[in-house]
Amino acid sequence: MSAERVQQVAEPYFRGHDLHALAPDVVSLDIPTGREVQGRDAVADGMLADFWGRSFEGGGQLTRTSYAADGTAVMEFDFVGRHIGTFHGIAATGQTVTAKVCIVATVGQEHIEREHIYYPLAHILKQLHG
Repeated sequence: MSAERVQQVAEPYFRGHDLHALAPDVVSLDIPTGREVQGRDAVADGMLADFWGRSFEGGGQLTRTSYAADGTAVMEFDFVGRHIGTFHGIAATGQTVTAKVCIVATVGQEHIEREHIYYPLAHILKQLHG
């Protein structure tokens, strides 16, 4: 599969969290915690909800870089969000956190089939402990 096609499949998810870009049985692995979930709904209720809505507000992607190759898409971005809900057992602090995040996705003809999400959990927790 061409890099252009890989980018075309991955970009809606990378750009706007479009869950339809994920395979119905997508597997998502949160690397820092080892938590693995399967399925679009599990991804939406898990990592996406933690970082974009439930735990953090304004989860912006300030700088975004993406790469595509045969069957693999990678996006790296700077996450910025205000802590508004419980995250890893820490109640809302109102602190704004920043972190580098990287998503490595295995891409099929029509959907992202698997993603690995890398982020510095210790760095985020340190910011929350202030």
